[in-house]
Amino acid sequence: MIRSGLVLVVCVSLASPDPLLVQLVCRHGDRSPYEYYPNYAHRDFWPQGLGALTPTGMRQHFHNGVLLRQRYPHLDQVFQFDNFKVVSSSRERCIESAESFLAGAFPPVGEFNFEPGLNWQPIPLHTIPAEEDMILNQAECPAKAERRAEILNSEESREALAPHREFINEVCENAGYPSDQWDVDCIEVVNDDLFCDSVHNLTLPEWATPDVIQRVRDVNNLRNMFRYGDPLHNYLDAGGGPLLDRMMKDMKKKIEGELREEFIFYSAVSSSWSPDCQG
Repeated sequence: MIRSGLVLVVCVSLASPDPLLVQLVCRHGDRSPYEYYPNYAHRDFWPQGLGALTPTGMRQHFHNGVLLRQRYPHLDQVFQFDNFKVVSSSRERCIESAESFLAGAFPPVGEFNFEPGLNWQPIPLHTIPAEEDMILNQAECPAKAERRAEILNSEESREALAPHREFINEVCENAGYPSDQWDVDCIEVVNDDLFCDSVHNLTLPEWATPDVIQRVRDVNNLRNMFRYGDPLHNYLDAGGGPLLDRMMKDMKKKIEGELREEFIFYSAVSSSWSPDCQG
């Protein structure tokens, strides 16, 4: 199974069968690891390096675009600037995911099929500079970083992770981390690397047995439970506060006749929508 995520918010009118506004927040597609643990053995397998969208990820979003057109058949065959807006994180994998999505949603028709055999046309998308992006890319926020540290250093968090301390140390040692770095943050990297390797049928290290992989996943989920289970952290996080605020304001503008778009698609990193999926 390949991780993906989609948040769909629809604003409807009782007077029309078609929605007034559709807003989609979608995680980028399948990617390479975002960081290698020290003993990682497959660095040469990923031709574009760390955190890059893979061909599998491109296919995922292409088919998402096809599904959108099937779900909303009233969508214009020719891309209309006034009706459809695409906003992406400045991360390359998010931009490529958005481009793949648009290729599926808007295949060229008529005169826009400008090159025989090329079933593609350029579609504009908007990005936000990384240092300014509090919506899709987790720009640096001192308050959020401070709150995250408070959560992970809390007595409740330490008590929950205490039964796993020996296991965390063992995994970190096998992964090649020096002893002064043996902590739950390293588990996050190991979990991601093993997941990517499993998805792409790469040989796993001998110490990564099925039981170890499952426990690594469980420990990482426990860490994330504290992180995303905190209302203040979620509010300060990209998706938990700024993104949701923007989407709600756009809904209000649409209802009041102040917004021209009918579809808004956000291409984001997973942390942008994770806070909104907690319940």
